Amino acid sequence: MKNRNTLFGILLLWTATTFAQDEGGMQTLFKGGKTIGGMGGVFTQVAAFNGEPGFYLGGGGGALINGKLMIGGYGMGLISSHSVNITSQTPEGAVTESFNVDMGQGGLWLNYSHRPERLVHLNYGLMLGAGGLSYYRTNDPSRSFYSSGYFAVTPSLGVEVNLFEFMKLRASGAYQLSTAFERGPLQNTDINSPMFRIGLFVGYFGN
Repeated sequence: MKNRNTLFGILLLWTATTFAQDEGGMQTLFKGGKTIGGMGGVFTQVAAFNGEPGFYLGGGGGALINGKLMIGGYGMGLISSHSVNITSQTPEGAVTESFNVDMGQGGLWLNYSHRPERLVHLNYGLMLGAGGLSYYRTNDPSRSFYSSGYFAVTPSLGVEVNLFEFMKLRASGAYQLSTAFERGPLQNTDINSPMFRIGLFVGYFGN
């Protein structure tokens, strides 16, 4: 009788443990109930620009699916000062002038966080954007001399740290690949470069 009661107790404990483990929901062939959240933030990055360090400031965000996949957009611009010399022909002959360069781009931004519930985890990103370079005379910055457009693809790999349930810090390495410029002394090889990016993001991550 004592052994029977002991066996019954073990069976009862096993049954309760099994149900406790299955509290997350019914197992089905096709799972639904996706968690939709959202996030956004600002970032800064450094990359080579015409052989010099270039600094950018940007921001972006989007919808977050199951706390892992973000589909959204971004925008960023060059905040460091850069100049180039352009030689043009005039009736008096060739004239070389100094021009300041301005650059910005924006587009689609995809991000995937691997195991985002962990304090530190990996993040994979892809930016698909279009941008433009504008050249301004150094002595007349109010009017652009001419502009040139381009398309850019920038894959990235980074690390995220969960600061709070609503805030993440992300540091990434990236590489920008852009199409050839239509006009101007700069070429796409002058901005195709490895990048280091760091950003702060807030939102509902579906945790």
